[in-house]
Amino acid sequence: MSKVCFIDLFSGIGAFPLGAYQAGFRCDQHYFSEIDKYANAIYRKRFPDAEALGDITKVDGELLIRPGTTYVIAGGFPCQNISEAGKRDGLEGSQSSLWYEYLRLIKQIKPNVVLIENVDDLSIRGLDKVIANLYSAGYDSCWRIISAADMGAPHLRKRLFIIAYPSGIGDPALMSFRLKRRRAVSGHTVTGIEFVSYFDKYFVGRVIGNEGVYDEYGYTSIGRDMPKGGFCLGGLVYAVPAWEKGLDVYEVMENTDDSIRGRDEQGVSGEVSDSAGVEGVRSRSTDEFVRSGIGHEIVADTDSSRFSRHLYDEEKKLRGSSLGCEQYTELEGFWDTEPTLQRMVDGIPWYVGVDGKSVPFPVAFERGDHDRKQLNCLGNAMLPQIAWLLFRRVKPLLPKDCYLG
Repeated sequence: MSKVCFIDLFSGIGAFPLGAYQAGFRCDQHYFSEIDKYANAIYRKRFPDAEALGDITKVDGELLIRPGTTYVIAGGFPCQNISEAGKRDGLEGSQSSLWYEYLRLIKQIKPNVVLIENVDDLSIRGLDKVIANLYSAGYDSCWRIISAADMGAPHLRKRLFIIAYPSGIGDPALMSFRLKRRRAVSGHTVTGIEFVSYFDKYFVGRVIGNEGVYDEYGYTSIGRDMPKGGFCLGGLVYAVPAWEKGLDVYEVMENTDDSIRGRDEQGVSGEVSDSAGVEGVRSRSTDEFVRSGIGHEIVADTDSSRFSRHLYDEEKKLRGSSLGCEQYTELEGFWDTEPTLQRMVDGIPWYVGVDGKSVPFPVAFERGDHDRKQLNCLGNAMLPQIAWLLFRRVKPLLPKDCYLG
């Protein structure tokens, strides 16, 4: 069995490993790097076997290298200098320049797969350099926009996600997929991945050293004109317009009553084929979903019994040798109820008010230290469901025993 090491950089409260759990990813060693004390406390509670690395600027990647080990590195480096709402000085800003620390570890460790997350404004404030840096380090890459709304969340939250892999072994089609969402009459949903075999692309330019991406003649920098969806293959950069708009999601209404869900807690295993360029996850039948007891709760709710089963029962079985969890080829029950933190109706928090007037509410909103820290962590976090998508798509790039089942 392959030794697997997962390194979670700028880890926050652990969205990437939560998604990895759902996808069936396993590892023998789990490291994370985060400097926020509150986020560290949450992370340690969720992943008690993970080893803290502390400040990324003080991490020596050479000390993490073990012969014969498969490495996966994931993380979203700071966006404060990239976001439209921030300082907008790009990768040279004091916070977003931590990308170069991320890059340093990639060069030292030479992982099998790299997953990167940032705001969609990265396309105009540094994406060309990130792609050039990755290629100079020996990695091809593909990227696209994925929105929280694509996964069924009641907000937009567009993010740009990059998959990087050693040059010559991957396929840009890793990012070519769409979602099929089945919705039962009760409102419960089931979301699966389907591979899209054909996509339009056009040539943008070529990587020139570490400088960035330039036109075909090597004279003019692409810079702010980098596409939000595309791929770099052998130093040549292509745009894929369909990947710039978020995921293609189509819904199918199931004419069934899923009130019998929950009777079989073991659920039903789906048939899987994640080979990039061939096909995606094949969906199970409606009857199988109705019989399945898995997913009757909110996937994003990490206090639900479903996640408790992941992080306690399953973890106890395999602790010391892998992360351990059940593998889900499709996800159920997104956003079935309103979140309890800063609950919203029609997208407007009650304490903001409407048309400049406060909205009456019987309970005063307390902005305590805990609330501020919690909101800050949630604001910086990505959806575990999107991490699940990415870990399902990179499966062909990793040894088969990197995944359970």
